[in-house]
Amino acid sequence: MAILDKLTKVTQGAVRGAKDFTEAARVNSQIAEEEKRLNSTYTQIGKLYFALGEANPATPIDELCAAATASQEKIAKYKEELDQIKGTKRCDECGAELPTASAFCSACGAKAPVVEPPTPIAEPAVATRLCSGCGLEVPEDAVFCVGCGLKQ
Repeated sequence: MAILDKLTKVTQGAVRGAKDFTEAARVNSQIAEEEKRLNSTYTQIGKLYFALGEANPATPIDELCAAATASQEKIAKYKEELDQIKGTKRCDECGAELPTASAFCSACGAKAPVVEPPTPIAEPAVATRLCSGCGLEVPEDAVFCVGCGLKQ
């Protein structure tokens, strides 16, 4: 009987331990979920406070709002620069990346913004002359021809 009592106590202890472990996991999950909700609330508070401070620059956060606005403008400029490099544009509705020639967004179906190609910068005309050795055009101020190496 003593062995059976010990076995029963061990089994009950194991069951209690498993229940405790499961309960602890459940509570940890609830804590993590609530912490995510709290962080989301903090983010919303910060965004709202930023919007209020930006609209009313007499608040004590005006410098921070100005710095945040400057960062947002720089980020937008960098994204435009990156889009130009990649030959893409962004959808005004959902922000999806689209080929420059797209008329509609492939992600949300909205009419895509029209992007004008950048105007090329005209390079200043360089005075040239023809090399007497090979006939290649060389800049007026060149001492030697890059084609044949003849002194000009």
